[in-house]
Amino acid sequence: MPNIVRRVIKIGEKSIGVTIPKEWLDHLGINIGSTIELSLSDDHIIVSPLVRGAIKVKSVTVQEEDIDKLSKIIIASYLEGFDIIEIKTSSQKVRGILSNLLTKLPGILILEKDYGYQVRITVDEQTTDVKSLIYSMRYSVDDMFKLLLKYLIEPIKRELLDHIFALDDDVDRLHFLAVRCIRRTLSKDPKNSADLMLAIKTLEHVGDSIDRIANLILKSNLDNECNRYIKEIVDIAYSYHINSIDSYINEDTMKAVDALNNREKTIEKIMDLGVSRLSRCSPYMSAIMHEALMIVSLSAELGELTMSKYVRGMIKNK
Repeated sequence: MPNIVRRVIKIGEKSIGVTIPKEWLDHLGINIGSTIELSLSDDHIIVSPLVRGAIKVKSVTVQEEDIDKLSKIIIASYLEGFDIIEIKTSSQKVRGILSNLLTKLPGILILEKDYGYQVRITVDEQTTDVKSLIYSMRYSVDDMFKLLLKYLIEPIKRELLDHIFALDDDVDRLHFLAVRCIRRTLSKDPKNSADLMLAIKTLEHVGDSIDRIANLILKSNLDNECNRYIKEIVDIAYSYHINSIDSYINEDTMKAVDALNNREKTIEKIMDLGVSRLSRCSPYMSAIMHEALMIVSLSAELGELTMSKYVRGMIKNK
C-alpha cells in the first residue's frame, strides 16, 4: 500500500490523534474496540494489533510442476511469512519433496486435498524469542567446531563427522524459523531486526563452512600429518569466531574491537599456514583454507554488529 500524509488533529481538551485509512485497518483486522500496541522506534511510531489472531491469515496458491522449483517456492513462501500454501499439482513426486521439507521447516503440517496439497504453518512468531534461537544456533555451531577438531585428532571416528552433518541440519532449521519470525515482526524494530537477520545469516553460513570442511576431510582420506595441519587452521578460525560471537552475545565492545583489529592478522596467519602446506596436502588444503578464511570474514560481521549497536545506544542516550 502507498504511503499517505495525515495532519495531526486535536481530540478533546488534552489529546491529539491521527486518522488511519479504513482499508489499512481492514487489512490488519482492526475494528472499533480492538486493542493495539504503540511503540516508538527511533524516529517512527509503530501501530500494531496486540493480538496475533487479529492479523489476517496470509495464504498463497502455487501451481508448479517442476519439483525442484516448487521446493524452492515453498521454502521462500515459508520465509516470507505465509500461513497457508495451497499447492495445485497432479505430480506424484510432490509428496516426496513435502516429506523432505517436514525435516527442514519447523512448524509445518501437510494436508492432502482434492486439488493437491495444503501446507499449513503453525509457528507463533509473536511468542517466539529470536534471541533464544540465535543462542541455540551459537551452541550448535560451537559443537560443530569441537567435533571437527576432535575428529582431526581421532580420524577413525566417522560418527563425529556424521554428528557435524546432523548439527548443520539443526542450524539450518533454526535459521529458517528465525528468518520467518523476523520478517513477520520486522516493523516493530527495523534496525534491531536487521541486526538479528545478519547475525542469523552469519551463524548459518559459518555452520555451512564447517559442514563443507567435514565433507572435504571425509572425501580426501588425508594422512595424520595433513590432519594436524588442518587442525591448526581450524583452531585459528574457531578462536576468532568464539571471540566475535561472544562480543555480539554479550555486547562486549572490547572483544568486538579486538576481533576487528585482528581480522587481517588472522587471515594472514591462515594463508601462511595453508600455502606452506599446499604441496604436501593438495588439492584439499586450498579448499579447506578457503572455508576457514570464509569463517573469519563472516565472524568479523558479528564484531561490526556489536559496534553498530553500541553507537546506536550512544545516540539514543544523548
